[in-house]
Amino acid sequence: MHFKSITTVKQIHKKDLRNSIPEFILKFFRWVGFVQVSDQPSVVAYVLDFVVFFTSLDTIVNVILLYDPSSSKIDKIFISSFLLTMIVWCSMRYKRKRITEFFQKLETIGSIFQAKKFNILMFLNGCVPVIYSACLTSGMTQSEAAKYFFYDYQIKNTSIQTVITAIKCFLGYMVYPTAINSIAIFYIFLCFCSSDHLSNLTRIIETSPLEDFTPSKQIDILKRRTKVYDVLLNVEKIFSFPIFLIIIANVLMLSCVSGWFIIDDWNKTNFSWKIECILYGTNAGLCVASILWAAGAVSIEMKNFKEVFHYKIQLKLLRKHSEEQLHLKMYLMDEPDVVLTGWNVLYLGRGTILGLIGTLFTYTVLVMHTDI
Repeated sequence: MHFKSITTVKQIHKKDLRNSIPEFILKFFRWVGFVQVSDQPSVVAYVLDFVVFFTSLDTIVNVILLYDPSSSKIDKIFISSFLLTMIVWCSMRYKRKRITEFFQKLETIGSIFQAKKFNILMFLNGCVPVIYSACLTSGMTQSEAAKYFFYDYQIKNTSIQTVITAIKCFLGYMVYPTAINSIAIFYIFLCFCSSDHLSNLTRIIETSPLEDFTPSKQIDILKRRTKVYDVLLNVEKIFSFPIFLIIIANVLMLSCVSGWFIIDDWNKTNFSWKIECILYGTNAGLCVASILWAAGAVSIEMKNFKEVFHYKIQLKLLRKHSEEQLHLKMYLMDEPDVVLTGWNVLYLGRGTILGLIGTLFTYTVLVMHTDI
């Protein structure tokens, strides 16, 4: 995994990126306009901007019009997830030139097997809105559809109402959480590829005989590790803010689903409510856990690399003192680690998962039993 020389945005072609990034991820970023392939404005990108904002606002207006004092707190949390999604979308659109340059610099960051796994993940991510729309539309009466999707206005032609309901369900789930899931999947892909490269370098150090672990080989390993660090630094600069908002949006959705279970009885609720709880809750939990797990893997592999490199040089120094190796050891130990964060507010690590779970349920119960 390393960077290529920088050229202009105009010079980016499909073949430059196809070997670097899973095909479905690349197609998504190109299609929605997060990767700028030319200086000409993309009509599709503008249309998608309108769809994202119109769908989000439509969902928010529907929730407001269905105001219920018993669930008003949950409704506010639900609305917040869509508002954060719009901010994530704007942030990615604002950073499209930087993202394009970052894409262009990447070269062979993952194996073919990894690319296939993430292509499958992107495909499944795109299938869920269809499943959600089909389940919700089929399990909803005409009066319920009119209430939740047509501002309590019932269309006389049931076929037209069913089709429009299905489209609105599909678009709603595409905006949140499918769109931000795609961004999270790319972030997770970069984290896993980086941790794999660091793990491979650590394995090379471990398996190298002491006599072969010469200063030139040590420098070569450090150069390869530096290229991984360059990628991680760019990941932190570009995705730190969007990933932070994605985590917050999903934590809020988990809180929303938890609140639904507090005020409603599962056995007495309708089918559409159950589908929303299952899909929204499962997605939010998996998304947050996956991001933190993948980012945590990077920190673990960086620590392992330093420990193994330090131990190997220590053995070399005990056998034969070398000023050059001593300088390399000091350089490595004094160099700060690259820490992946959410906007420098939230440390992204595996230990954060348990902290978020505890905070989530504590504050959900507290909010539900407090007058706000």
